[in-house]
Amino acid sequence: MKILRRPKGQTVIETALIITLLLMLFFGIAEIARAWWIKGQLNNAARVGVRVAIVTSPLTGGDINCASATDAVRAAACNSISSADVKNTAVVTVGSSGSLEEPQSGDEITVTVIGTFTSVVPGLSTGGNTGWGSLFPASKGLAGVSVMRHE
Repeated sequence: MKILRRPKGQTVIETALIITLLLMLFFGIAEIARAWWIKGQLNNAARVGVRVAIVTSPLTGGDINCASATDAVRAAACNSISSADVKNTAVVTVGSSGSLEEPQSGDEITVTVIGTFTSVVPGLSTGGNTGWGSLFPASKGLAGVSVMRHE
């Protein structure tokens, strides 16, 4: 009886291909989880900011970066972001359905926190020569929005 043997190099090549696919899958899932975590931080920051805004008067409108935030609403929103790279790039916007200088009871106050998610896996976001760069962008803007009525 003759025993058929597989070529020795075939196993190495198959292993390399499978490991490459599994690593891409693993790091892709990890990056999606990081983006989801950052989105949750931005939603929480917007919620904290609007909770301060509904009891604060007057409010400051416009887009202000967390690095230069001085008012109570933006400081509360920015301080609730635990990721340092997101906190450094986050922009907080306060809006109202009425006047920002003198919000009336019942006016809707909106706080939007916009941050940037940056991929930490080299090669996954660029796609190399495969053209996968559009599937995994190197950076992506994410936003958290919260709306409450002024008291």
